Amino acid sequence: MKQVFPLFRLFALLGVFLAFQACGDKNQTTEDQLIDDYVEPVHSIDLNVAVKNGALVFESDEKFFEAMQILDTFNLSSRLAWEDAIGFRSLRTAFELGLIKYFNEETDGFDLPADMIDYVDGFPALKGIDGYPASVLNRDAIVYIGDQIGTVREEGSFWIENGTKAQLAQALIEKESRLEDGIYVRLNKYDGPAIAQQRTCTNGFPNTSYTDQEFISNGTGRGSSALQGMFTFQFITTYDSQRNRTTIECYARLTGTSYRRSRNRRNWNLHRDNHVFSWDFDVLRVNSSGTTPLSFSGFVTHYNNQFAVRTINIFQSLISGTVIDEAFTLVETYDVPTNGGGTFQSTHNISPMRIEYACD
Repeated sequence: MKQVFPLFRLFALLGVFLAFQACGDKNQTTEDQLIDDYVEPVHSIDLNVAVKNGALVFESDEKFFEAMQILDTFNLSSRLAWEDAIGFRSLRTAFELGLIKYFNEETDGFDLPADMIDYVDGFPALKGIDGYPASVLNRDAIVYIGDQIGTVREEGSFWIENGTKAQLAQALIEKESRLEDGIYVRLNKYDGPAIAQQRTCTNGFPNTSYTDQEFISNGTGRGSSALQGMFTFQFITTYDSQRNRTTIECYARLTGTSYRRSRNRRNWNLHRDNHVFSWDFDVLRVNSSGTTPLSFSGFVTHYNNQFAVRTINIFQSLISGTVIDEAFTLVETYDVPTNGGGTFQSTHNISPMRIEYACD
């Protein structure tokens, strides 16, 4: 007797096969496949730089600062294409790729040293390194300027003339300059006079560079939206021994990552949203030349992004020698509740909720 194989069973088996095939493909996702659904089209980056030992090599500190400003404005897919073309992987790109994999449940880990990842309220973040310099640092947070090997951290800038990775690691521990040995260290916080002070309603005047990170959501159910936001006020310092010149760049940066609630193991998934940034703060520069008040304000929307940033370059100083002569910087941020003022960020999916970086 001829056996009949029901058609619905055939479709059922086909469905099971395709499901297993999909699971197998998921575990083998390439970086290009991974970001296709997450970021904008690739844009060309016009930036020529050499690579040595997996790290970028800049001819001068001018080229170093210029590269940070250029790369900061490009999305992940554009930076990934540029980095692949020159054989380099930045700390920022490696982290953002790892973040996508993390929330896609492909892996629990990042392709980065363990001490560079922190978890704030359960969400991964770069530890002790801001995303602005992370665009030019490699996975080990290293970069070269001329004959110097160095790194830029939230705690300060570290440079060694003709140095090695081991010597740089030791300088990070000792945190002391020894110019006779070609070691230059400038900390953003120390026991002496403050070089940066953040005025808030609660913490007074800490003598440190400033970082505030917040997380808000409009609910806990499936389909709820959330924003992980960060405001950073920081200094980056380089020292050119040939010209006996110190360059100090001060910047403020708003960073936003948007999420949507799901039923998977992570509970939240990365999600595209329209990010709204508003900034309104004063900087009072006080140095040997006198007092200079500076005001910064603006409002911008970044459309259809998972990762969005806005960097405000406050000043860049060229100083003869190795130190700032009796220079202090006071930063005051404040909230203006009317007319959309203040320093804050939000997304269209959670508006009118917002993260405020100011006094209440």
